[in-house]
Amino acid sequence: MAADESVHDESSDAIGFTIPTNAEAIYGTVVVAGIIAVESIYNASARTVLVSSVAMIIIYFMTHVYAGVSAGFGTESPLWDRIVTESRIESPMLLAVVVPGVTLATASLGRIEAETAISLALWACLGQLVGAGVLLARRRRMTWWASAASGAWCGACGVAIVVLRTFLH
Repeated sequence: MAADESVHDESSDAIGFTIPTNAEAIYGTVVVAGIIAVESIYNASARTVLVSSVAMIIIYFMTHVYAGVSAGFGTESPLWDRIVTESRIESPMLLAVVVPGVTLATASLGRIEAETAISLALWACLGQLVGAGVLLARRRRMTWWASAASGAWCGACGVAIVVLRTFLH
């Protein structure tokens, strides 16, 4: 799944990661929120939800990298260069688990209740989705109204996951 390269032009820093305001950050956040929501229905342990979220986002990342490298099979660039490039493009999805993961880790350490941590992690995902939607639109130089609509649309995806969890829980 090749990403829109125009999104990555201005955001690379010295170590090659991209600012998480692109599609991969949104994909990753939706995946993490979905994993947290579904896993927490069947297992109230914050530790299990955390491990599942981290493991699944890594698997999802590796699958995206593999698909991107495979799509470029036969190109003139060396395999390792294609792997590194694709990893850089897809890296923002790995960041999606950081803030919710800190919340879940805090519960794993016994600092807050597991159900509270799970709810906070889902709200963190919702905030990340709204922020990523707005920042993506602003990077593309959309108006503030269009940026707000983009943030609202991404946020609606998070709300749908929270509502689904509520109905299933």
